[in-house]
Amino acid sequence: MLIKTNYKIVFWLILLPIFILLSCRKSDVSTEKNINARIDSTGLCGFVVKINTSKTSYNAVNLPDLYKKDSLKIRLSYHLLNTKYQCISGTYLQIYIDAIHVQQ
Repeated sequence: MLIKTNYKIVFWLILLPIFILLSCRKSDVSTEKNINARIDSTGLCGFVVKINTSKTSYNAVNLPDLYKKDSLKIRLSYHLLNTKYQCISGTYLQIYIDAIHVQQ
């Protein structure tokens, strides 16, 4: 009985660190680079950035006034933030724009 208990303890002492290490591995999915997108006007809620590939819209916390034009096609690099923007038209995840330019 004592030997079985020791095996269980050793078993968990070996597996527990493995589970902890695997759960701590993160890939950086919050940074997107050179993505095609479009600026859309939401009316009362200002402008959102709509990513072409995922059809997801985000609120950009630092969108320059120069780019606040409805249906403007852009390329951008951004970081996904851990905050949300609540508005009448919905809730948007927020992004921070690292680089932006108008598509040719």
